[in-house]
Amino acid sequence: MQGAREFSSLFSTGQHGRLYFVSGSHARGRTFHVFVLPVGADAKPNGKNAPLNKNAVEVYGIVSGQPGWTEKYGWLHHGPWQEDFKKIVEDRKAGACA
Repeated sequence: MQGAREFSSLFSTGQHGRLYFVSGSHARGRTFHVFVLPVGADAKPNGKNAPLNKNAVEVYGIVSGQPGWTEKYGWLHHGPWQEDFKKIVEDRKAGACA
């Protein structure tokens, strides 16, 4: 879906520093969500869903449209994690991240 395709193809679901990415798909396209984990926390994975960490906050996800049909993705909350995310994406595109 719009705003998810690029990132979903770059990353699988998992922890990247304090960020937790959930990369997936449904019948109409790709999905992508970013959660900020509590300081020092290891993610508690939950398959292709949000991590089970109580204080994880979704900061990138569906901002408009009908989920599963016309959703658009973007930043739900703005903060320093946006720069962290940008750096992770740049590193991945440059081949520096495994």
